[in-house]
Amino acid sequence: MATMQRAVELFHEGRFFDSLSALNEVEVSGNERFPAEVLRAEILERLGRIGQSRGMVSRLLRAKGLPPALGSRCEVVLSRLESELGDIRGAIQHARRAVDLAKHSGKLEQVCWSQLRLVLLIGGGLRPELAASLLTELRSNVTKLGDPHVTAMLHIAVGNLDGRRGLFDTAARHTKIAQSILSTKPNVWLQAWAENNKLALALLDCDFDSAFEHASRSLALSDQSGALAVRRTCLINLANLFYAVGEFQSSIKHFDMANAVLPSSGEYASAIFDGVARVRLCENLIEECAELLDLVEAAATTPEHRGGYVYRNSKLTRVRLLERQNRLDAAILTIEEVIQLAKETTDRLLYQVALLTKAEILQQLGRIDETLAALDLVAPALAEQPPDLWAHYDRILACALLAAGETGAALPHLHRARRLYESIRSAPGLLELSRRWDETLAARANGDPAGSLLDAGERPRLPLPVLAAAAPEIDAADRPAEAPSPDPGRAACGTPDREAAAISARDVLQTAAGLLRHHSRPELVARELVHLLGGTGTVAAARALSVGSDGDEQVLAAWTADPAADTLPRRFSIGIARDRAVELELRLRPGIEARATAHTVALLLATIRDLESARVEREERLSLWPSDEDEAGEGTVAGGQMRSLMAIARRIATTNVSVLITGESGTGKEVLARAIHRYSDRAAKPFVPFNCAAVPRDMLESQLFGYRRGSFTGADRDHPGVIGAARDGTLFLDEIGELGLDLQPKLLRFLESGEVCPIGESTPFTLSVRVIAATNADIEQHVREGRFREDLFYRLNVIRLQVPPLRERRDEIPALVRHFLDHAAGEFRKGNVTVSEETMEHLLLCRWPGNVRQLQNEIRRMVALAEPNAVLAPAALSPEVFNARLAGRLVPGEFEMLVPLKAKLQPTLAKVETAMIRLALRDHQANLNAAAAALGISRKGLYLKRQRLGL
Repeated sequence: MATMQRAVELFHEGRFFDSLSALNEVEVSGNERFPAEVLRAEILERLGRIGQSRGMVSRLLRAKGLPPALGSRCEVVLSRLESELGDIRGAIQHARRAVDLAKHSGKLEQVCWSQLRLVLLIGGGLRPELAASLLTELRSNVTKLGDPHVTAMLHIAVGNLDGRRGLFDTAARHTKIAQSILSTKPNVWLQAWAENNKLALALLDCDFDSAFEHASRSLALSDQSGALAVRRTCLINLANLFYAVGEFQSSIKHFDMANAVLPSSGEYASAIFDGVARVRLCENLIEECAELLDLVEAAATTPEHRGGYVYRNSKLTRVRLLERQNRLDAAILTIEEVIQLAKETTDRLLYQVALLTKAEILQQLGRIDETLAALDLVAPALAEQPPDLWAHYDRILACALLAAGETGAALPHLHRARRLYESIRSAPGLLELSRRWDETLAARANGDPAGSLLDAGERPRLPLPVLAAAAPEIDAADRPAEAPSPDPGRAACGTPDREAAAISARDVLQTAAGLLRHHSRPELVARELVHLLGGTGTVAAARALSVGSDGDEQVLAAWTADPAADTLPRRFSIGIARDRAVELELRLRPGIEARATAHTVALLLATIRDLESARVEREERLSLWPSDEDEAGEGTVAGGQMRSLMAIARRIATTNVSVLITGESGTGKEVLARAIHRYSDRAAKPFVPFNCAAVPRDMLESQLFGYRRGSFTGADRDHPGVIGAARDGTLFLDEIGELGLDLQPKLLRFLESGEVCPIGESTPFTLSVRVIAATNADIEQHVREGRFREDLFYRLNVIRLQVPPLRERRDEIPALVRHFLDHAAGEFRKGNVTVSEETMEHLLLCRWPGNVRQLQNEIRRMVALAEPNAVLAPAALSPEVFNARLAGRLVPGEFEMLVPLKAKLQPTLAKVETAMIRLALRDHQANLNAAAAALGISRKGLYLKRQRLGL
């Protein structure tokens, strides 16, 4: 018979089919009824059984005695279900109620999950600034929680939202962090979403080979999970991928499969309608395209719908339809709506595409000045956009110049657009380039010589896509045909083609600008460099190469003017694409000018790398992810709970009262004690720390109280003791619980009267010393066991400061890491050493049993081993830290607590009973009958236990 715990574990692993099977075998007892039913409703929703799930959560929310935490989980399920039905406003309302109930329950994990749901709903709409403010609180809560799955889901969500706004690098970085976390704490559902994120990003960035690989992995993981929503999303993206490479029938097939997997009347239905409409438009089925877009429009009934990602992109499809119908005035009005939506949602990619589309429409209307004004807005940002936008830009210029009769100037733009579309294998782009060029030719006067300038070999061609491993759904008949390696430049040895040979000064300038635009795509940079160097004839030969880790070389493009040149080749590194190094190989002609050309290439590539770094930095500033704020603190005090303790320390510093600081070893007790001294009137006097456990017991008295010369063997001089050394200052007694019973009365006497009598001294004398004590032991337990005097305890415990362990103050870790990095980098002269965000997440999720001291030592070790100015990757972490979270949950679960197995039995049982009774009373709003039933005891039994435990 399976247990409830096993069903929960499988759910947390994202294996929903298995979790439901285990749950079906559980004999649910009275106090497990609500948790079991809520879990079942959640599983059914993930498995796509919408009706069953809705019925269950609706019934549960009407039930009496449903704990707030479980009610919050039900509201999250309802939020997901409302989204499926297309009611975004209702979904947001349920998500808000889920957040309120979770906060009322005090369950931080549920607070995080419900806030995640709300951020996803709001972040994709018209109020991204509201999502950013919510995300700040959510990030803080997730950090405090320290749960790997919640942390991974947060990064997946941010990656999704940033990707929808055209921030590809930040989206990819967050997705990578999530995958790194899940590599050590697997959850197949979250892993499937992460792969789907990468599929969508690769598709948007025109990296179609990688997109097919991610589609295959996402579908396999969704099969293991049983989650139909992620499978449907993957199939929609896969259908869009087939559309991008020109496999239109396979695209329609996968759109149908997505709809069959999990039918929806919400955003996913609109996504399918819009996707099919784009295919039909390419197939010139205008009426069917219009009907499908009308369905999308009819579903967008509220501002929440109209701000959604799918709707605003469907409006772009509508503009293209209006163009095809020759309704250019209507197209201009609609594209203005798209531009406004892109501004309101901060969708950078859509904004750039919309401006290019507007420029193209204006060019067709003959409004050249307005066309150029629109292009002026686009050009500065093209360097940060996918290459199909650069091809679109050149397509507009080519057609505009052709329409103006400047055919010679138009051809370089046409060739460049064609090279880009062929490089990324964009079938719709090539079709549109061919159609636009032909329409522009037709619009000119009959008999214009321009037509003769483009023979069949120069017309835009539709290449066979070269694809990586296809997804499991793709039948052999559907798979795109494998093509031979791309033609390396189409230039024969010694007889370069007309495009290369006829390159002009203007084309050189435009190609150089294109190189800067392509800085994030190494393969395109390499191809354009070969075109530029070959066309100008400054080298004997040039090749763009893709080099694998095993040394395997693939030629991306090549140009040769002098096959007999025997000069040694020079290679320049351009970047990494799909885990392969992209390099430029040159064979220089003899002479000074050739060397200068090599120097210019090196300088250009260095500039490109700087541009890429600047672009990544700009994207990070635009991301919804909250930036790390500088924490004002004292020394290594980062903020959060420690900052609150510092505020208390400042208030009590001027009062001459004893302070007892408790907390685990390494939490920063001495830091707090030093702060009290620093804020006090004694700051100019000594601060003397003394560890009572570091000195042998037989020497404690002499070290603490001092001695006179000759008082015992070896006492060859007077010694004031640590109390005397702290005269008029502060004495910090660490590990006070280790002080022996024989010395405790003497310390008590000093605390009460200020009198000290060193060994060998007959007359005591008075000292003014403030005592701050600290211990990592359970001092009350020592008192109960008779190991520590009760009167001394109360004399020390005038003000009690409890320093939480680092695992309970995770929000302080980023600032602590920065502080320790700066200190260690300065100590070891390592320059500006930083940690990657992925490494920071590993640090945040570690349990840190050694607390701040362990964190400091870990950072010192990493910096000591690092290169100067390095960025510390996860590989730099010690195995103990990297694998620390594999031992189990980082924090107790919702119905769990940690107890020491070596503690005394009765106090431990009392602690467990107290926690269970308080939880039951809170979950059932102090209803004694319901709480007693949940605990499995009678009302009278609950009354007696409360009386015994003082509750």
